[in-house]
Amino acid sequence: MLCAHITNVFLNIAVHLDTRDMLGWALMGISLVNILTNLVIVAHQSLRQIYLKRREKLHHKRNDEINRKKLANREYLVTNIPE
Repeated sequence: MLCAHITNVFLNIAVHLDTRDMLGWALMGISLVNILTNLVIVAHQSLRQIYLKRREKLHHKRNDEINRKKLANREYLVTNIPE
């Protein structure tokens, strides 16, 4: 909304050249902040997603290891313990 208003004033022929020049720089500054903010958001979300997938993979690996040990222990108990 702010950029649309600045663009509307920027394109108005009745505005002085100095004001138009300043509004042009303001519009470029706002656009720069918008682009950098979007870049930071995308980078943060991507890194968070990578971290969560890695953490989930490690969690599954640990659970698989625990389950393997439990099964090995059960097999040992069933075969070596007399009834």
